[in-house]
Amino acid sequence: MQVESAKFELRQMCLDICTMAGTWLQYIKRGRETMSHFSGGRLHILYLENRLTNISNERLLRAADREIRTNYDRLSYPIAAMKTYLEQLRKVRDSICKFLSRTRMFMDDEIVEKYDVTPTLRTPQVLEILEFLSSRYDAEWEVKEMVVMSLEDVDSAYEIEVLVKAWGDCRHANGEEFVQKLSAFLSALWNGILPDQKPIQWIF
Repeated sequence: MQVESAKFELRQMCLDICTMAGTWLQYIKRGRETMSHFSGGRLHILYLENRLTNISNERLLRAADREIRTNYDRLSYPIAAMKTYLEQLRKVRDSICKFLSRTRMFMDDEIVEKYDVTPTLRTPQVLEILEFLSSRYDAEWEVKEMVVMSLEDVDSAYEIEVLVKAWGDCRHANGEEFVQKLSAFLSALWNGILPDQKPIQWIF
């Protein structure tokens, strides 16, 4: 193993972890906004469809049908956007998994294993955060995939509510333990000082 190359890669991975954590948060937030838009549009369609049962005039039925189809067409944007966000989350998940594999390999080298990435961050700590993030992001991505794959088939207000909540609630990649571990890693990476000397708000 080329020790200096491995050290450089470790340093770069640590910086990339910060970037990817921010990217993950960004697309979760975008997804929340888009799911709100989708929910409003889909609920309006349900309302229009329920009204059809009270319409007997053929002309009014045709007009109502056109309005429903128009609203269905408008849902294509939020659905496409959610698929894009899911893909971005997948890229983060896969990159973290790749980093984990590389770091495990580095741990086989005694010199790299004891390497101080910063005065307060060593290689075993990098391995620990990567193992943690990999398991959490993987579990969270599966939930988000279920949400996105269900958007085109949802047909009740209850199902819409469930999907909105499932995207918005990040039970795996959020919470007190998640925030503490990620913040501790960032603090160690920046030698005890977080970027801009401000706490990073990872709770969303």
